[in-house]
Amino acid sequence: MQMNEAAQLSTTDWITAISAFGSLIILAFYTYYTRKMQESIAQQVNEQTRQTEELIHQRRLGIMPYLIIEISNSQLFVTNIGNGMALNVEIKSFRNNELLNSNFEKISKILPKETVKILAAGISGKNTQNSLEPFFGGDEKHIIGKICFQDLEGSLYEEDLRDSSGKMSRYSFPKLINKN
Repeated sequence: MQMNEAAQLSTTDWITAISAFGSLIILAFYTYYTRKMQESIAQQVNEQTRQTEELIHQRRLGIMPYLIIEISNSQLFVTNIGNGMALNVEIKSFRNNELLNSNFEKISKILPKETVKILAAGISGKNTQNSLEPFFGGDEKHIIGKICFQDLEGSLYEEDLRDSSGKMSRYSFPKLINKN
C-alpha cells in the first residue's frame, strides 16, 4: 500500500505541473507577440528612414542647380534654370571618347535664371567669334561633353551632354558624385 501511495501524485504535484505548463504557454505567447512588436517597430523605423530620405531628396532638388548648354554663333552659353546657385562650373569636351586638350574657363558661380557665356581658356572676351573652333574643330554638331558643378552644400554633380542640332542638350540627369 505504501508503494501505491507513492505512485499517486498529490494534489499539490498536479497543481505544480499544471502551473508549469501554463507558464510555458504564457511564455510562448509573450515571446511570439514581443517578436511581432519588434518587427512592427522595425517596419516603422524603416518607413520613417525612407520618408526622411525622400524629404532630403526633395530638399536637394529644390536647391539644385539645373544647367542648360547652348551653342550660338560659335559661342557657348550656360543657363541655370534650377532654383539653386551652381558653383565651380566646369565643362569638359570630348570627341571620339577622348578628352580634348583644351579646356573652357571655369565659372565660379551661376545664379538661378542667369545665363553666362563660357569662353575657351586663353581667349579674351572681345575675340569670341571663333572661340569654339579650336575645341571642336568646327564640327559643333558632334560634340560630346560633361559638365561638372557643385550646389550650395558643396555636393558635386556631373552630367553628360550631347549635341543636337546646334544645341547641347542633357544626355542624363545630373548624377551626384560626392555628397557633403
